[in-house]
Amino acid sequence: MKEAIIQALTTLESKTISKLYRSMLKFGLRNGLIRPYEASLIENLRTVSFGGMPLSIILLLPNLCEGHCNDRAITISMGLNRFNIVWGSVRSIRSNPEVKSSKLTMIEYSDHTWVESDGWVYDTSSCYMARKWFYYLMEGPIVRRRKDHNWCRQQEYYQEQHSREIEKDKYWMPLIIPLIEPQIPGSLYEKLAAIELELFKESIGYDQIYAEVKADMEAKGFR
Repeated sequence: MKEAIIQALTTLESKTISKLYRSMLKFGLRNGLIRPYEASLIENLRTVSFGGMPLSIILLLPNLCEGHCNDRAITISMGLNRFNIVWGSVRSIRSNPEVKSSKLTMIEYSDHTWVESDGWVYDTSSCYMARKWFYYLMEGPIVRRRKDHNWCRQQEYYQEQHSREIEKDKYWMPLIIPLIEPQIPGSLYEKLAAIELELFKESIGYDQIYAEVKADMEAKGFR
């Protein structure tokens, strides 16, 4: 399959970089080389929060992840057992949509951070997991640094995130969730994100919390 893809890419080099990336993305999605995060990972991330919201929701929404690949790579690793966090550069296909190139080696590179585990790459900027060999073919990464799960779990940031309790932050949700909900339509896996949000709202009793906060704000003259 790898050889067939490489051969196919030679016919795409005259197109704009954005078209090239879209072609590879569609190919990956059609052939199972790019997938949504696995169910076990999503389940693990439901118990880890960032700003009061479970990572199982945040990491499915590109608007909340793009530009934050370093932080999000660390947070998604909290749902994995054995992994490597990788820092390097990738082809900045998405950031230069109108640039044309006759050779793939002339494409501009940009800094990026991603996670690798069991033959898969977890790219939080794109909110998907991809077969490592296909991801490397698509992005042509230049790896500068690689750290394993043992190193990551010793970092203060990692320990702080695991010590947070969603229960303590749930009363912020009437302010936060209305900002999150508009991010779901149009996301790559919007149905999955919508399901996760509903599960979270049910788990914290969101309707009751919303009613309590609304009544309190009205009583204090804020509404």
